[in-house]
Amino acid sequence: MSSEVKKQTKFQSPLPFIIQLRNFIFGSQKPRWYVQWTFFIDIIAVFLFALWSAISFFTIAYRQVFFDQKGVDVASIIELRGIELGFEPGQFIERLHTFHGISMICWLVALFGLILLWRNSKYFAWFFFGATCFYFGMLLFYVGFDYYMEDTTRFDKILFLLMIVQTLIYLLLSNRIEEEQEPTFFE
Repeated sequence: MSSEVKKQTKFQSPLPFIIQLRNFIFGSQKPRWYVQWTFFIDIIAVFLFALWSAISFFTIAYRQVFFDQKGVDVASIIELRGIELGFEPGQFIERLHTFHGISMICWLVALFGLILLWRNSKYFAWFFFGATCFYFGMLLFYVGFDYYMEDTTRFDKILFLLMIVQTLIYLLLSNRIEEEQEPTFFE
């Protein structure tokens, strides 16, 4: 009986490909602890906001399926809330659908900014803050201030504020990062 010895190649396991993809996206070196801290808090927040936007977008897009399968009239619920917020009938559901579609794109751009943050690129702020400011502007001006005040949860407001403030703190401390000095807590 002959035993064949298989030669290990990188194509027998997906792990080398995943490692190469990770190194391509994030680079081969880990950044400093405060960059990692900022990245992980922001990635959790971006993931939660993107997930909520995707669920809302597809719920609105497939509202007829919900009515056919479960008997839940999503369109009338949204329309009723839109009328309570001062929108014309038929206008609020379209605005909400557009808002959630564009917000998914905003969160993808913010994710790209976070990848640049991990790689210590100075351009991360343009992508991250540009996307989050555009999202917040659409929330306030396209969907409406009343929607923001009444229908946005306190958790969302706190998470968004935490994400922005701690990234701004990192941005202010980034001059120390360039000089290769450790910032202190009070700086």
